Amino acid sequence: QSQTFDDNSKQNANISLPAVSVLLHFVSLMITYSPDQLLSFLRKYAHLLPSEECITILNNFPHIAADAFAFLLQRTGQRSQALKALFASYEHTLRQAQKEMDLDLQSLAEILVKPEGPAREEACARMACCERLRHLA
Repeated sequence: QSQTFDDNSKQNANISLPAVSVLLHFVSLMITYSPDQLLSFLRKYAHLLPSEECITILNNFPHIAADAFAFLLQRTGQRSQALKALFASYEHTLRQAQKEMDLDLQSLAEILVKPEGPAREEACARMACCERLRHLA
């Protein structure tokens, strides 16, 4: 059997249900193994996939493939949700960077209590840099 999916695309594609499930599984695998290539894959093959099912899959990994998630949301007319997803991803990235800087500062502070030497001088320089970045975030 063949079923036609019309997801507001200009193209209608006849594709068998097993093929759709294989493509959806491939989308899941791309999230794990190649998230940076997912958006280009979806731009090329989105007309073959049911957008809502792809959105459901990507919704489980909103920060890994935010650009692809936003693309599908926008494609289905959910423009404000697409912007919210992108902003949430940016906030998540900034929080992660903040946590990493805090850990870096903590390890640098531990080095600073050690006696004078090149490691301490480098730690002082790195700490000053981290503090400047922290004020920017």
